Amino acid sequence: EVREWDSCLIIYKCQRDTMRYGYGGVTSTSRGKSFSRFQTMKKDPPPAIGHSISRFELWYQKRPDGGDFEIRVDDRVAKVVSTRAAAVSDDVETIRVPDGEHSFEVAAIGSGVARAYGVVMEREGPGVVWDELSLIGSFTQRLDHQDAKHLAAQIERRNVDLMVFILGGNDLSRETTDLKRNTDPYEREYARVIRKFRAGKPQASCLIMSVTDHAERVGGAIVSRSIVARLAAAQRKVAQQEGCAFYDTYGAMGGAGTVERWRKADPPMAAPDLRHPTLVGQRFIGNALYQALMKAYASYRGRQEGQPLPLAPVAER
Repeated sequence: EVREWDSCLIIYKCQRDTMRYGYGGVTSTSRGKSFSRFQTMKKDPPPAIGHSISRFELWYQKRPDGGDFEIRVDDRVAKVVSTRAAAVSDDVETIRVPDGEHSFEVAAIGSGVARAYGVVMEREGPGVVWDELSLIGSFTQRLDHQDAKHLAAQIERRNVDLMVFILGGNDLSRETTDLKRNTDPYEREYARVIRKFRAGKPQASCLIMSVTDHAERVGGAIVSRSIVARLAAAQRKVAQQEGCAFYDTYGAMGGAGTVERWRKADPPMAAPDLRHPTLVGQRFIGNALYQALMKAYASYRGRQEGQPLPLAPVAER
């Protein structure tokens, strides 16, 4: 009998035995037999990305009661990975294949506790990799639940060059509790989270994007919640304190009253929940960030005029 994986997200603090949630903040565990399939995109003509792969990685946990993973490539067994070890630790199994279309299967074969953090599917050669680690419903402090050494090793292995943090939407609910008087508790916990991530690669660049505008209905009016501006200011303070760049998303949107104006736009730029931007609003925020980055880059190039630009470090695998 093949069963579903038992998934555990860091937002629920459900990994109480090790506090190891992996790079993406989620673990998948099987104490019996479980199975997942991954494959490149099959379209004609091939899409711009996702149609070829040359490297597959399984990120997993080793433990005294560890079981086995079976990795199949194109319906053939390529590797059986034992996760049994004297002590809890982490490892990565890498499978290299000819660049092209492939399918991969990861199966727990029921010989113990098989716990995975996720998989990587990539190609060799130049390019940009964007890892999107969205944890829907997460409070900022939940990311502090990661074991520090474990998270640092995961970041180091992934060899991240830029870390971008945009958090705080759920923390707005604390405006009547511990953040009613000041944002000191939030600043302390956000700083701890930033330090845990940056410990994996201190030389990596860091960008904190502020919380977006959130509103509520007061009578017949849509009014921005007062804590939004306070939390955005707290995030700016953390960025300055931790040596990260800061982007004022809230200010770039228009500050207080943005959600009201965006709801009245045609098409609407804010969702009916008065918290999330619509696709149109998301594109506005993305374009505004791009414009800010390009303006800053042009200014930098102007200051560097007549001088060679520094070479970017080459990642090693």
